Parts: sequence; C-alpha cells; structure tokens
Amino acid sequence: MAKMKTASHLTEFMTVLRRVETQTEYHEPVVHWEEGDMFLAEVTVQSAAERMRGEQVTAEKRARITARYPLSISAKDRIRHEATGEVYEVHGPVATSYRNRMIEMVCTSAEVMP
Repeated sequence: MAKMKTASHLTEFMTVLRRVETQTEYHEPVVHWEEGDMFLAEVTVQSAAERMRGEQVTAEKRARITARYPLSISAKDRIRHEATGEVYEVHGPVATSYRNRMIEMVCTSAEVMP
C-alpha cells in the first residue's frame, strides 16, 4: 500500500494556464493562455532527454505533479511552475486513491535550445 501524501509534501507553487481562443478582425483564430488558479503541488521528475530535431536541440522532461483535489484541470490546460517559469503540458489528470484528496497529473515540458 502506498504511503499517503499529506499537505506538507506540497511545496511548489504552480499556476493553471487556460487555453483561450479569440478571432482577429479577419476571423483568424488566435490562441493565448490565460492565468487561472494558483495551487501548491509536488513535482517529481520521471525522465529527461535531449533530442536533435531539424538542427535544433530540444530538451524534454516528463514529470508527475501531485496537487490537492478538487482542482479543476483538464488535458487542455497547461501548468506553469512559479519558481522556474517552466511550462508543463498536462497529458492526464488522474484522481488517486488517497481518499480522493489528491490528484496526480502526468505532464511534459519541452524547451528548444539555441
């Protein structure tokens, strides 16, 4: 049985970024990200890799982010780590079995190196 996580494990400040689509005067879609709720979370990096794509080096990081439930987040949203400024794309929010007190999200972050 997994050890139950408590609020003392949640030490990182994160912000939810919501996708907002608007249109220009020529009816072209424009996407921007609007800040949502700020919350405390625990970030556990699972893997990191660098790849060469089209003469550019891309650094990718996969992390598991644990936060308090209920947190209204979906796979359409992004999460910004306040301390580092890193932006994670959410791939799958899953409510865990900690008596529905925590939610775990599998996220990735990609950065293009010059």
